[in-house]
Amino acid sequence: MDSDRESERLFSLRLSRVMGDIGVNSWVIARRRRTHLQIETIRNVYKVLKDVNDTDYIFGSQSEATTTPGMDSDTDYLFSDNREHVALSWRDWQYGKPNLLVLKDEHTPPQVCYLQRLRSDCPLSVLHPKGPDDVLDEDGRVLLTNTMVQLQDFVQSLSESGEIFRHGPSMTHDKNHDTVHAYHCGQLPDECLFMFHRPRPGHWPRPDTLARARETGVFLVPQGYTESPTKKSRACQITKVTYNRK
Repeated sequence: MDSDRESERLFSLRLSRVMGDIGVNSWVIARRRRTHLQIETIRNVYKVLKDVNDTDYIFGSQSEATTTPGMDSDTDYLFSDNREHVALSWRDWQYGKPNLLVLKDEHTPPQVCYLQRLRSDCPLSVLHPKGPDDVLDEDGRVLLTNTMVQLQDFVQSLSESGEIFRHGPSMTHDKNHDTVHAYHCGQLPDECLFMFHRPRPGHWPRPDTLARARETGVFLVPQGYTESPTKKSRACQITKVTYNRK
């Protein structure tokens, strides 16, 4: 038993030495995290100065510092559109901004919803489609589709070859980036509340992490699902994302 523990200790030391040689150590990890958080901040300050009403987030392996130069990892961006207010119910409607009402029925799977357009001057439904990404359903509701035609045209205009790279909900003109466009909802849907009541093996996440997670809300990502009853799914997938700003 003692020899096994000693072998594991030696293996751990050698592995740590190898990881340090390729740049995976606590100093580099902390530096990479700070760097990408600073890049994120600079991008958002620039958008404020340019009066662009969305927020950029850098997430994934780059900001988490879980990659090395030899892995050629791409950079993951999430663009949160702040022009629209997402409401979980009619009582959450907000005056003065275009509203998107979260809809679910017995056919939508967990963490999937529809987004219905509401008026900005009074809590009533929009009656007519406003653009190529809108569609009327059988009940006369104007729903937002996941086609994102206008955004696709803009992304394509940035591509020298005219090619668009897609990975799931990501759409970009640069294969070194994965860019997801989403809407932020400041409230947590019911299906996200389980994380605060489920068993926590090893006491993780910590209580302070859970407390911060309650305040972050969720992002609604326009991605369809295979069981969708429509050819062009109008569903948005709820994605829970939290950020550590230490």
